[in-house]
Amino acid sequence: MATMIKGLQYFPMSVDFLENDKILLIISDFGMASSAVILKLLCKIYKNSFYIDWDDRICKVFSCTFPSGFSSEEIQKIVDSLLKEGIFDKDLYNKYHILTSEEIQICFFTAITKRRNKSVDNPEYLTEKVRKMYCGEQKHKNVPQSEEIAPQNAKIVPQNEQSKVKKSKVKESIVKES
Repeated sequence: MATMIKGLQYFPMSVDFLENDKILLIISDFGMASSAVILKLLCKIYKNSFYIDWDDRICKVFSCTFPSGFSSEEIQKIVDSLLKEGIFDKDLYNKYHILTSEEIQICFFTAITKRRNKSVDNPEYLTEKVRKMYCGEQKHKNVPQSEEIAPQNAKIVPQNEQSKVKKSKVKESIVKES
């Protein structure tokens, strides 16, 4: 039996990630090790789906998994800087205490276009733009249709389409020879 994957096993990352001005500001404030914190947060988000819950308790647990010695207060300062720079959506963080962004959501929904089960656990966590792009005007539907979830330039491949194999003529040729 195949296991259900809730999030992604891998995600695309820009080769200019560490040259991004917003990331460079955070690195200048907290040191190069802060880039590892950012990457680990992104991995945690994509492993979950398109967001993670974030509060003091989760921050403390997250900081304990870091060998670089960041305290939970330092991790929270990095997260606050990520929110300030727009890497994460500040409105969704303030309203739902989650870490996500429009870019993360678009990446996630683009990656799952070929999955059979495209249900969204918490559609209210989607940004307005992503909700309109992938869910149409059905604001809080739990299961977007595959045509609605794919980017406009992506080719939709039906899930039930099977490749057709031509019948082998080996048996026919053996029968004719005998």
